[in-house]
Amino acid sequence: MDQTQVVIKGAGPHGLAATAHLRRGGAEVLTFGEPTDFWRTMPKGMLLRSNWTATSIAEYVGPLSLTSYCESTGTDIQCAVPLDSFIDYGMWVRAPVRSVADVVGGKPQP
Repeated sequence: MDQTQVVIKGAGPHGLAATAHLRRGGAEVLTFGEPTDFWRTMPKGMLLRSNWTATSIAEYVGPLSLTSYCESTGTDIQCAVPLDSFIDYGMWVRAPVRSVADVVGGKPQP
């Protein structure tokens, strides 16, 4: 990447979703942050009770959906998504194969 068109600060679900969509549109994107870092501070054993579409990162139908994650990894998740599964899903979305390859860990420098 010789020139970055877009820089995203934060690699949580919204940052990962924005990165994926911008890349699909052909933009050069650099995303700063530790993927799903905020979610790692939540209480162990927590369940996400949002509906399936709201819990999906980037899209609720398609290759980045929660359904695709479950099918791809053999994970069985019900409507209340365990925190650990959501974090794993975020890392799966971030993986190079799914177009969010160069998330830069740590916090951006001023």
